[in-house]
Amino acid sequence: MEKISVIMPIYNCEKYLKRSIESVLNQTYKKLELILINDGSTDNSLKVCREYERKDDRVQVIDKKNGGVSSGRNAGLKIATGEYVTFVDADDWIEPCMYEIMLKQFEEKNVEFVICDYSQDYIDGEKEQIHNNTIGCYDVDYFLNRIYRKVDIAFNVWNSIFKKEKVNSVKFDETIGMAEDNLYVLEALMYCKSGAIIDECLYHYVQYENSAFHQKMISEVSMSSLLADKRQLEILKDRNKELYNYCRNMLIRDAVNIAKKMIGNKQQNKKWEKEIKKIIWNELWTGILLNKNVPEGIIKNAVCIAISFKVYRKIYGKYIRS
Repeated sequence: MEKISVIMPIYNCEKYLKRSIESVLNQTYKKLELILINDGSTDNSLKVCREYERKDDRVQVIDKKNGGVSSGRNAGLKIATGEYVTFVDADDWIEPCMYEIMLKQFEEKNVEFVICDYSQDYIDGEKEQIHNNTIGCYDVDYFLNRIYRKVDIAFNVWNSIFKKEKVNSVKFDETIGMAEDNLYVLEALMYCKSGAIIDECLYHYVQYENSAFHQKMISEVSMSSLLADKRQLEILKDRNKELYNYCRNMLIRDAVNIAKKMIGNKQQNKKWEKEIKKIIWNELWTGILLNKNVPEGIIKNAVCIAISFKVYRKIYGKYIRS
């Protein structure tokens, strides 16, 4: 029986941590190691981790200074010894049979990664099951096209398992605050040939923040995603030309839309403005103007932003107030 390494980064999750840890330790598939990374928590999260470390020799605890979720996951990857690797967030939980069901696919299908459906659970009790509309085994290019065209497949680091030997050199980008998991998945896929999708809802992604919180954070989330998308282009450039061009088009659209959101929300952030302008200018310079798949309105907005974000803010701000 081969071992699976389960990596759980933790920051101030004392309230939900026991449920998360126990959902891993109570798996029907017993040969696992649970690596708990306390990322500078200021509550009793570390104490909870130490309790489980004393009770179960499958548990290892890393206590480190706060460095963010990517730093925590990388610390876990560094000491992982399993033949397979996966992740669980400290406020989520998993079904008791998750690893048994998913690891069986590796044996039966001879693939290098497996993904499952998941449930998005809200604190008011509502649940939304996120389905992968296609099931079966496919080559990596199939996954790449589906993921980045946002069709059919919900692929995250926590509802997937990879053969560790295939992703040993892949690390999380610690310079990106959000959407870092998307970038990890893409890099991991570069080392794989095929994977399997199963129609089983096995992971529970718990949504605690209210909608007002997400509204406040929307620009930060969008900006971080934009930076991740920029990095993804670099990875895709020599792998899949058609998908690379598609993602370039989406990058320019997203950059323009984030600029509009910032102006609409009356947000000013010189660093973001500079980065958006840099991304747009680079894409315009490398020929996006000649691409007929980008709407004329997006191109006009992009050109204006590239020339002067300050002028664009005045023009677009006046337009939305009229």
